[in-house]
Amino acid sequence: MPNVDPRTGLPGGSGPAAEEDRCARRERRLAEIVSRVEALERAVSPPVLPASGPEKARGRRGKAGTCRREDDVRPFARPAVVMSRCLLGEACRYDGRALPAGFAGKLLPHVRAIPVCPELSIGLGVPRAPLRVERAGKGGPARLVQPSTGRDLTRRLAEFRERFLRELPRVDGFLLKSRSPSCAVRDAKEFPPGGEDVPRARGPGVFAEAVLALFPLAAVEDEVRLARPRSREHFLTRLFTTAAFREEVGRRPSWGRLAGFHARNVLLLETLGREARRDLAGLAADRGRRSARAAAAAYETRLRAALRRPPTVAAHLGVLLAVADRLGTSAGTRAKARFLDALAGYRAGRLPLSAPVAAARALAGEHAAADLAAPTYRHPVPPELAEADPGGRG
Repeated sequence: MPNVDPRTGLPGGSGPAAEEDRCARRERRLAEIVSRVEALERAVSPPVLPASGPEKARGRRGKAGTCRREDDVRPFARPAVVMSRCLLGEACRYDGRALPAGFAGKLLPHVRAIPVCPELSIGLGVPRAPLRVERAGKGGPARLVQPSTGRDLTRRLAEFRERFLRELPRVDGFLLKSRSPSCAVRDAKEFPPGGEDVPRARGPGVFAEAVLALFPLAAVEDEVRLARPRSREHFLTRLFTTAAFREEVGRRPSWGRLAGFHARNVLLLETLGREARRDLAGLAADRGRRSARAAAAAYETRLRAALRRPPTVAAHLGVLLAVADRLGTSAGTRAKARFLDALAGYRAGRLPLSAPVAAARALAGEHAAADLAAPTYRHPVPPELAEADPGGRG
């Protein structure tokens, strides 16, 4: 069976020629999607101003007279998230300064937070002399040292992280402090041993390095990357999708619950690539070969793995265009114009995904197309988080 590129669903291979072929196929696919968007844009003419007054009120009402409230949102499971204490506004940094809580503070009411500060947990005070990561060459073991005192804190930190991570309950993700020698996910300065003052590289902090190794399928991010709309959307979608699976299926697995979760998430799964969609659909329907509990466990592992890679813009455009295609010419001109505005903004990187999804929701709502208004694609995360300004970088 040929390899399949999970980003495109196209046959893969190895070597420069195969990679060049895959790139060409991806470009053709994106060009096809863009041409469909442009054709749809040409069909909506002339540009229309946003609706207001009574017309706007009618836009929220279906033909049968049923009204979709803007806040008509499904309940959300609460993800378990390990969070750096300094991101929650605690004065635990090396310099004693308290950071604004920022996006972590907005996230806090929606999750089961597990706060952590590895440096405080190994007995260091506030304020404290700065720490740094030392590493002898790429791939060598990392050491945590305090240059001003000459202390090597590697063993103490390793003992703490092993105990803390081993005793964690089932978690959905980690939100850790950037640039920290203990918690940085990818941007802690790495110095060569021997006291040199010029960093040679950047990488994970000594606590985060173990997190990444032991929790390869969890959502792990820092507050700097969450300032980017697409990184934030991806992180939050991973958190709330895996938490929903655990609540809806994992606690009491059954074939009915597994099939129900799969059906509710069908549009979201469309963005994960052809191979992932095929595997997950097969597991949801695999009644004859394994127990419901075994199928649910395999489904969760495959789902978490598929969610690791952010869906491409082209994947989301494909799903959103399916909404427009299914509605055909029956959708109102105003609603379709607003949808196309949002679609173009998302395609250009000016708007987050929540903007065209909200516009698609309005299109589907007007025509009572329940299958196109799948709640987990319409609202993959609590709306107040999808719309939140991340803030609080420090």
